Amino acid sequence: MMDRYGVGVFFFYIAILLPISVLVSYNLYPNAITNIAEPAEPTFYPESLLLMINLVGFSFIILVFVIQNATQSFSSNLSEEVLNDNYLRFIVILFLVFTTFNITSIYFGLSGLATLISYSSAIASLMLLLSLTLIVAHYLDVSNILSKRKDRNIEKIDRERLFKPPEIEKEDEHQELINETSFYRNIGLEAVENNEYDVADTCIDCLEDYGTNYLDIVETPVEKEFVRHLNDQYYFFIHDLGDEYSHQKNLETLVDSLGHLSRETYKNTKDSRQTLLWLNSLKEVFEITEDGLDRTDAYGTSIREINRTILLYLNDDDPHGFGTYGALTTPLEEIVSTSVEKSGNSAAIQISLAQFEWQLITIINNISTENRLYSDQVIENVLNAMVNIHSLSKDSDVVANDLVLASYFRLNSLMANIRYYGIYGLDPNHAALISSITSEPPAEAKIAQKDKPEFSNPRTERELLTIMMVLGSLVREVTNQFSDTNYYDFYSGYPELLFICSYDLDGMVNDDVGIINVEKQLTEYFCDSLREEIGINNGSRPRATIIDQLSNYLVILYYTHLEDDDRLFYNLIYFAKLYSEIREEYSQEEAKWLYRHLKLFGALIHNRPQLNKSRTLLNQLLAHDFYEPNHTHSQIMTSALSNKGYPDLDGMTGYPLSANQVWSQEQQMINQKFKMYLQNRCDRYHKYLKREQKWI
Repeated sequence: MMDRYGVGVFFFYIAILLPISVLVSYNLYPNAITNIAEPAEPTFYPESLLLMINLVGFSFIILVFVIQNATQSFSSNLSEEVLNDNYLRFIVILFLVFTTFNITSIYFGLSGLATLISYSSAIASLMLLLSLTLIVAHYLDVSNILSKRKDRNIEKIDRERLFKPPEIEKEDEHQELINETSFYRNIGLEAVENNEYDVADTCIDCLEDYGTNYLDIVETPVEKEFVRHLNDQYYFFIHDLGDEYSHQKNLETLVDSLGHLSRETYKNTKDSRQTLLWLNSLKEVFEITEDGLDRTDAYGTSIREINRTILLYLNDDDPHGFGTYGALTTPLEEIVSTSVEKSGNSAAIQISLAQFEWQLITIINNISTENRLYSDQVIENVLNAMVNIHSLSKDSDVVANDLVLASYFRLNSLMANIRYYGIYGLDPNHAALISSITSEPPAEAKIAQKDKPEFSNPRTERELLTIMMVLGSLVREVTNQFSDTNYYDFYSGYPELLFICSYDLDGMVNDDVGIINVEKQLTEYFCDSLREEIGINNGSRPRATIIDQLSNYLVILYYTHLEDDDRLFYNLIYFAKLYSEIREEYSQEEAKWLYRHLKLFGALIHNRPQLNKSRTLLNQLLAHDFYEPNHTHSQIMTSALSNKGYPDLDGMTGYPLSANQVWSQEQQMINQKFKMYLQNRCDRYHKYLKREQKWI
């Protein structure tokens, strides 16, 4: 749909075509035109002339009004843009031409065709007046004048013009460009002071357009000095917009512009120092907005914009060295430090943590699709940054740790995002359909779908398994830091990561030893966390939420290792050891919660001869400590399995594998396999252990 300016231009061309159509018609049909050329009113010419003169005077009044409106609050240079509009110039010229024609016709007493042309020019003049009114109404908005000036001057950003060979005498084109950006800065700051939000936004957008067009033509570092000057102009906006509460409205436009220029700078220059200018500007926006400015989400948007540029780097085809990555992530790390040490802004910490999560997912996706490889330092830095955020949060007295931890271990958890976006590279709509996940990666993450089931490069396998190993360390580190709190959702990270490694990656990687090592370490870490939890509670069983995660872990082990006795055995050793330690350090009574889960696992694998080592391990352990549950004095209804010393599976759902976004699509299938003939197996295994105990 055309704006007012476009409609005004439309009527301008109609006004031009009207007299021309009369001349063309006269040449084609002279007799017909001659018959209607004589006016019925003899005073037509004088009245037509008066109309023309009035329209000319009226048009000049309108132009003066527009110029006064543009220059009253802002620079007088804006009037030049109005006067330089070619349509306005031609409208005035046509008014003068039509008026001159009428004067000539009256003076010489012309008739016939001249009368018809005079009539058509009078109608055309009315259309010109309408065109003039619409174009002038367009210029009443100073933002439109600024945009027109930008469009005119941006054409001068040409490589041949700005970067001439040394032998050609240079004009001061760069200084002219610098003066233009300073002009927009001054107008923008005036607009901020006058609460002219649209004008201020337009000035910021114009500065951005100057920057992006300039960056499109630069080739050498020497040519990038204009970028520094442009960044200086933005600093004036940053501090002026952060000074007063009423100035916040333009901050989000400013942040979007800074983020876009940071990405354009990196794409066109590959220069981390130049790019860092914009990232530091975004960090400064965060610092002046996070404390008490509530009219905008600029502080959160600034964090996300920084990360979008980092993701652009991680997807770059150039070698991924640590130096550039370390430089680009410095502002993000400093934001976290500021949030923890000065303000305790839990929301900012949570947003920052999510950005490192998307960095990790981008790396995993590129490795999984074998699009790119990364240095070990880059991968370690991402994971270390995530651990450090948790450490800083834990040591702070003002940070809401539950809110920070929720970034990883609740809805849209870290492991769910890694699985659906990192490993499989699903479209957000597809991921939401199969798992109800609502997170969506930034566009710069460039998530790609894995098009082949297996890896062809051993290095990509090794890097991916190393990430899984370090993710296990991350979960362990977090559970270690927060073991004395009432937040237990982080224990879900253990079964989630096990599912990814044992169910997803097992069919992709050829390095069986690597997968086994990841599983063994993860199980060891899980048992260590359980051991620490028990110690904090003086030997008492862990909370129900933690035991639920143990149940999930064992179900996943069972489902994914039905045909691999060695791998299952290596994992069960850690749980058997944990049980023995609890029994010896505290009592067998305190260890019964773990005994019941191991007994259920033993019942599931007892009739599987291919799992001989695992069966033998559990049979010996469980038969030695076999006991008959005593519910004689209990008034609580117990299930049939609970009466035989098994965990009570008759809860809200009756399923052993609880709901989780990571395995939501596979949950029903796993639970059906788990519960097949479960009651009969448990009865037989209980009797078996009872018989075996007699021989010990």
